[in-house]
Amino acid sequence: MLGGLAITGAATVAVGPAIGGLLVGSLGWRAAFWINIPVAAVALVLALAGIARDPERVRSGSPRALASRIDPLGMVGFGGTLTALMIFLSGLPRPDWPTLAAALVLAALLVGWELRAAHPFLDVRLLASNGALTRTSARNGLTLMGTYVILYGLTQWLEAARGLSAYQAGLALMPMGVLTAVTARMVSKRTGVRRPLTVCAVLLLVGAVAVLFVGSGTPMAVVVAVSAVFGLTSGTGTVANQTVLYQEAPAATVGTAPGLLHTFGYIGSIASAAITGTAFHSSVDDSGLHLIAWVLVVISALVLVMTVFDRQLAKADRRHAD
Repeated sequence: MLGGLAITGAATVAVGPAIGGLLVGSLGWRAAFWINIPVAAVALVLALAGIARDPERVRSGSPRALASRIDPLGMVGFGGTLTALMIFLSGLPRPDWPTLAAALVLAALLVGWELRAAHPFLDVRLLASNGALTRTSARNGLTLMGTYVILYGLTQWLEAARGLSAYQAGLALMPMGVLTAVTARMVSKRTGVRRPLTVCAVLLLVGAVAVLFVGSGTPMAVVVAVSAVFGLTSGTGTVANQTVLYQEAPAATVGTAPGLLHTFGYIGSIASAAITGTAFHSSVDDSGLHLIAWVLVVISALVLVMTVFDRQLAKADRRHAD
């Protein structure tokens, strides 16, 4: 099931850049947003037609009881924290320190509130009490940060430094998405997690080092091959980290834990945009791409250390082997 979900996501990643490039190149950047309207409409119809009705109507009770269940203050605090953080990151390399201070204050208030909430929107207590889940979420966020750094940064570099159109740049990244889907399918058939996650970290490091040798004169075949390495990384890490998550999450939190995993992934995506924005703040050139590569080397080394020295992964493999 996890493999199927990952393959579906990877398939959209594979065709998304090409379709997005075609739309932007022919109809302008707004088309990348307009296309979501019919897509969302189709998704709504599929949800209404394909999802079974709840066997019993859930009674929300009083407005106060409903507010306790959905934690609106937690949602507002989380949204405000991320918004302030995004504004700070988008301003780099010229930091807006008051905005960062606001993000830290909001984060502290959010944590304090969520520790007291009966049904927290962001389950801080679960992160604090379950180290395996916390490490998995952090590892997933860092891995996706590295993948998105290449997805965002390489696209800009292909267009600005190599002169490709938006559509051509999207086509160049299609092998990355295809390999993500293929690798996710292969990893989903395995029960072990430590080896795939180690391979993921090693591939991330190999890809980061390879980007250091990519430049304006590098043949396109080599550039595509380097980007494909990150497709292998994404497919391996996505499925394996989700598997660890469901292995380690208590039964009562199996619906909450994936939300934490995806939250870390979204934060990694936001941070990757800040990295590319900082590296290309003056011009999109080879030196900026190599700066991204050095940051990626640090990220991948950290992911590798977190994986190799995580004893819980080996224990999980032994449990499933028994």
